[in-house]
Amino acid sequence: MVMKELAETLETEEKTVIQWCQWFRDIMAESLYQPAIMIGGVGETVQIDETNIVKRKYNVGRIVRNGWLIGGIQNNTRAVFIEIVDKRDQATCERIIQQYVAPGTTVITDCWRGYNGLAALGYDHKTVNHSQNFVDPATGLHTQRVESLWSHLKRRIKPKCGLKGDLWDDHWFEALWHFKHHEEAKLYELWAEIARRYPLT
Repeated sequence: MVMKELAETLETEEKTVIQWCQWFRDIMAESLYQPAIMIGGVGETVQIDETNIVKRKYNVGRIVRNGWLIGGIQNNTRAVFIEIVDKRDQATCERIIQQYVAPGTTVITDCWRGYNGLAALGYDHKTVNHSQNFVDPATGLHTQRVESLWSHLKRRIKPKCGLKGDLWDDHWFEALWHFKHHEEAKLYELWAEIARRYPLT
């Protein structure tokens, strides 16, 4: 339901609906990382990947945002993280992985050079050469779950392509929240998060 229709249904102004939706979106984004999460651990496997996010103005076709999502998902769970960054160099990749993935984790990535130092940081690093196979025929290793995550997020964000700056970033985190709570009562989870942050006194 678009904002105008929602405002008519609620018999209120459209700008009020927009403000409330942004507040709900802020709650979703904050709940993903407060308290800070760390996934993986000894005996656990996390698939990590990066994907380019390019935003264009349709009226002139000019690129107004060119960045990267770096993220990971733990096997057999919906434990995930994403970060929106301007570059995917080795220092950036290592900083993010150390922030969100516990030492001793088996980490599966593609062969991007930004991941070359992970073994030295205490991870059991395994790679899949996507120029040859999407699933390693010898080991069965793949990064298909994290690539599926990108597809899910991009499908949800596509209708929001006209947004700018931080508002656009917020919609990525909203999409991730929906992914994490796919099997749960989303409305209940949202109200529960609001209650945790704003308890009745």
